[in-house]
Amino acid sequence: MNKRIFFSWGLLACLLVAARVASAQGTVNMATSAVPFLRINPDARGGGMGELGIATTPDASSGLYNTAKLPFTPARSGVSINYAPWLRDIVQGMYLLQASGYHRLDTLQAIAAGVRYFNLGDASVTDFSGTHLQTSQPREFALDIAYSRKLAASFSLALGLRYINSRLVSGSVGGSTYQSGQAFAADVSLFWDRVDRDGRGFSVGLSATNLGTKIGYTDGAGSKDYLPANLGIGLAYTFVFNDQNKLQLGLDANKLLAPGSPRDSAALQTYHSYSIPGSWARSFDNAGYGLSGGGEYNYDNLLFLRAGYHWEDKTRGNQNYLTAGVGLRYGLFELNFSYIAPSSGGTGRIPLSNTYKFGLSINK
Repeated sequence: MNKRIFFSWGLLACLLVAARVASAQGTVNMATSAVPFLRINPDARGGGMGELGIATTPDASSGLYNTAKLPFTPARSGVSINYAPWLRDIVQGMYLLQASGYHRLDTLQAIAAGVRYFNLGDASVTDFSGTHLQTSQPREFALDIAYSRKLAASFSLALGLRYINSRLVSGSVGGSTYQSGQAFAADVSLFWDRVDRDGRGFSVGLSATNLGTKIGYTDGAGSKDYLPANLGIGLAYTFVFNDQNKLQLGLDANKLLAPGSPRDSAALQTYHSYSIPGSWARSFDNAGYGLSGGGEYNYDNLLFLRAGYHWEDKTRGNQNYLTAGVGLRYGLFELNFSYIAPSSGGTGRIPLSNTYKFGLSINK
């Protein structure tokens, strides 16, 4: 068992070293993708632990990280709603709303569904000279369904399907007719649970998400954009001190499977010519790594105190911040709150500073 733990932590450490080396090699070639709202974590519980969630204790929001955790939920069914005002230090009216639910069919299998809705507020569309053309109301949403099953007493597999709709601009602008972009994607995830009856032990998760088609916004778009495919691995360990006091610590590592941004017109043509599997392979030309580490103190399954840190290398977004959160459970209901602390002042202040998230879950 100890060898397995050391191997998992060692793999995460190697990902961190690779990210540091790649981001230190001079020019930063940013990895970009369409529909970046799929990279935003709206979960208030995981948000309090530095956006941690691939291998943590399963709950109704597990579909945001690793659907394979759901057959291990203690409750038979559950629903969750999460709300996050977004970039509130910069713009007003932007928010992300997410809802999901699951049901265990028996002790081996579970089904789940979810929806994410991203309201980007109002946006002014201008031409190159700055002339106002129209006011757009960008809206994006994703619909999910998933199935997960235990393949052994401590091992499970899940497959999820996702429909994505992104409306940024509508109508004719600058001689081009814009429409809603549509795409389909799949998630594949694994979960290995070695927690005993008291809740003590470790768990490991692996997830590949947003593996899907390209997306375009104009009629007959010849150059479509890639989805934010992601490969993640997570490890968590729960310490049980007595019947009322537990502590869970975890670490997630994520790799964005999107190629780097083109630097000139010739590179732009090559960038759009990659096949979908080819774009995943080309993503390793950049770092695109992120790490989430944190913990959750559990007092008698009633009070939860959380803290964590989120780190990204420069090619992924360079968003590095501390988080804190709290959860209260009463009967079937659990309320969660998380907060992203300001990292610094002035020009060093990140756009996500002072972001908070609210969550409500019901488990039965």
